[in-house]
Amino acid sequence: MIGHHIQAVDGEIGHVEDFIIDEETWAIRYLIIDTRNWWEGKKVLVSPQWIESISWSESKVFVNLTRETIKQSPEYTGSPC
Repeated sequence: MIGHHIQAVDGEIGHVEDFIIDEETWAIRYLIIDTRNWWEGKKVLVSPQWIESISWSESKVFVNLTRETIKQSPEYTGSPC
């Protein structure tokens, strides 16, 4: 999914840059979303619980969030995994 575009309910907002993984369970805790190409943004964290579907052929991750909600998500300032 790294590099896949994020499709919010009201349009594209960024792409998956990396993940934060739980070291004990190996579960994906957050997607790190790079929004800088869509607005003067940043990298934000989005929980995988919001993923509705993934289109491998379109390279898109569809999430049940608005662009504004994603913009307001917690900022990620660390280094990718």
